[in-house]
Amino acid sequence: MSIIQVTGSGGGIASDRTSFVGGRTPQDIADMVKLVKKMDKQTFRKLLQIAITALEDKPVTPEMFKVLQSKSLSEEMLAVTYSGLYSLLKAALRLPQSSLKQEIFKEDLQELNIPAEFIPDLASVVFGSRRPRLEQVI
Repeated sequence: MSIIQVTGSGGGIASDRTSFVGGRTPQDIADMVKLVKKMDKQTFRKLLQIAITALEDKPVTPEMFKVLQSKSLSEEMLAVTYSGLYSLLKAALRLPQSSLKQEIFKEDLQELNIPAEFIPDLASVVFGSRRPRLEQVI
C-alpha cells in the first residue's frame, strides 16, 4: 500500500492511497466481485475454505467444487469466484501486517464492492490465527 500526494489545480494537496490489490483491480478479482454478489453466505464460505486450502499448499480436488454446483452456480462461475478469492487473499497476505491495517483492508474491500456480509470472513482470514501459517507458504 502506498500513499500518494496529489496536487489539485487549486494548489491544494490531498492524500490518496493505493488499494492492497494495486492501482488497478486485477481482472480475476473484478470478475469475482460480480459473481459473489449473487452468492449466498454458505457457498461463499465454502469457496473461501477451498481458497485457504490452496494457499496452505494442500491439494484442491474437483470434487470440492462439484459439491457446490447448482442450477444457479455453474462450474465456470465457481472457478471464476475461486480464482478471484485466491488472488485477493494472496495480495493481502503478501503485505506485512504492519503495513496493511484491518480497517484499511475492510475499506478496500468496500471500494471493490464486495458485499458487506462477506467482509468479516475475509478479514478473519487475513488477520486471524491462520495468518502466520499462510505467510509461511506464500
